[in-house]
Amino acid sequence: MKIGIITFLHNHNYGSLLQAYALEQVLGDMGHEAVHLDYQPDRAEKLRNLLLSGNSPKLILDGLHKKSIEHEAPEAAEKARLLDAFAREKLHVTVRCKNQKELRAASRPFDCLLAGSDQIWSPVWLNPAYFLSFDRGAGAKKKVAYACSLGVASLPSRKKAGRIRKLTEPFSAVSLREAEGARVLETITGKAYPVMPDPVVLPTLDAWRTFAAGHGQEAEGKTLVYLIGHRPEYMQVLEEQKNTGLLVLPASPESVKSGYPIMQDVSVEGFVGAMLHARRLITDSFHGLQMALLLGVPVTLIRRDADDSPLSKNSRIDQLLRTAGCEGKTEIMPDEQILSVLQLEREKGLGFLRASLS
Repeated sequence: MKIGIITFLHNHNYGSLLQAYALEQVLGDMGHEAVHLDYQPDRAEKLRNLLLSGNSPKLILDGLHKKSIEHEAPEAAEKARLLDAFAREKLHVTVRCKNQKELRAASRPFDCLLAGSDQIWSPVWLNPAYFLSFDRGAGAKKKVAYACSLGVASLPSRKKAGRIRKLTEPFSAVSLREAEGARVLETITGKAYPVMPDPVVLPTLDAWRTFAAGHGQEAEGKTLVYLIGHRPEYMQVLEEQKNTGLLVLPASPESVKSGYPIMQDVSVEGFVGAMLHARRLITDSFHGLQMALLLGVPVTLIRRDADDSPLSKNSRIDQLLRTAGCEGKTEIMPDEQILSVLQLEREKGLGFLRASLS
């Protein structure tokens, strides 16, 4: 079967590209031809979606701020270049699609369309394209959602809830990445949904080792720091660990300015390789935590958002901790029990895909 995937490819985030790569790989292993719809909405598309979906104008301002940082900071610009190169060279992608009309044209050769994974269904930045809304009417294709994340644990506005209910109706199979998101969607639609692991869990450990072979050796024996957010307590944690040989994998302006040694020119393969070689990881990242657990690397976890914040995205971390039997922990030592649980999750995710795409 020829499958078109839609997910985040251009937000310059290691985790986003790792889950996109993993999903393409396992679908290929199943005998399918998987290709990513290369959706890079232009300014007109973003503005149109802002007005129609009721999203905050702050999202566009945040995007412009991120772009300005990438232009001004050498580390951020190099990271963006490396991640764009990975998406272009290591993923199978369609022509660039800057709006829904072009997505519809690019999706014509596919037998099935698959939404997933990552926070593509977030009501905060609701975008119907990630619900495959461009494929409609006579001749609409089979639609499957794998481990999509809403990223929130509370109901969105009534308007957005109504839109999400209509957008999910055409899907023949839907799974969510977090139990919190599954409960929110069940409240909206009245249907129950299974929770599936993020695609990064689906390839084998040997596959990830092969992927990262020859990369990340400079992290050997170091405490790797991968922090996406920034709260005052972050620097306190780093100060407490400063004698363990900190090496910062730059992910934010604050991490670049932390004063600790910076890991330079980190590719997506280098990200995984650094995890493999590191003695410990300090992170606030869901995908950072997940990859460390898969690779057997001890983790010091920092919660990026306050739990009482309405915009908190901690649900994805909480889901992973519950699954691994580490709920509430901030110091995590991967062991055979965690690896066994992740193997069961892998089998569950692969089973859902096989059944949904049969």
